Amino acid sequence: MRRMRTLFRRAVSLHPVAWLALLAVFALFVWLNFSATRVAYLAKSAGGWRGGVREGFPIPWWDCGSEASATVDNAHMILQTVPYGGWRLGGIAIGLLMFFVALTVTGALAELLVRRFQTRTAKPGGFDPFQRPVRIRLLTGLVSLILVLSFCALNLIAVSSISDSGLGSVFAIDDAAPSSVTLSETMGWPFVTYIARNPVLVSAQTSRGAPMSAQQELAYFETHAPLHWGYTHWNLSAFALNAVCALLCIAAAAFACEWFSHPRSSAAP
Repeated sequence: MRRMRTLFRRAVSLHPVAWLALLAVFALFVWLNFSATRVAYLAKSAGGWRGGVREGFPIPWWDCGSEASATVDNAHMILQTVPYGGWRLGGIAIGLLMFFVALTVTGALAELLVRRFQTRTAKPGGFDPFQRPVRIRLLTGLVSLILVLSFCALNLIAVSSISDSGLGSVFAIDDAAPSSVTLSETMGWPFVTYIARNPVLVSAQTSRGAPMSAQQELAYFETHAPLHWGYTHWNLSAFALNAVCALLCIAAAAFACEWFSHPRSSAAP
């Protein structure tokens, strides 16, 4: 508990300029990991071609696609596709390490620059625009931390949804016939930052055969993982809107905590 208090006091004692610099680094890493480094590729492999999508900084934390190869059997060409990749734990670990290192270095440099500027511009008895604000109370920090974790959890939990025309579906995964059941997965709150549709199984069992309801379709996909989504989309503007909403809620909650916990002198009779 004492260590948590020490870390909290050091965090809230950072200058607002340092917090702005940390926010800029956070925005930069989000852009690098979800937009700038996202690329679709197609490369020649030993048995054919392989293509997919990778993204991540400084090394990919996601690299997924399929490898296609062709064989000849009885004068017939057979095309085989094998999915590969997915989450890369090494990329996730190195990305998080680089992120925290960048935050630490940025915060330290910002504090150093602010202190040097203060020593050069400080005047005895004068107003210092870079003067540190009054430290916030522990309750305010705990409420703010809970809200930050809540917003992070709400924006990282994927929610699956289904829609059914009521007719059921009879088709194999490889068939081109449309299904009456539409499965999708969304993520982000209050604005949707990620949406995926058209799941495709990558397991050996590819045919469902009998008609299925929407709930049965969803249960089938959940029990026959892994799967790939045929359509995925990241909404970068929703990231910014969710960040603004989170900052407004956290600021309002912090203001309320400071207001109600501030000691007030009793009014004179």
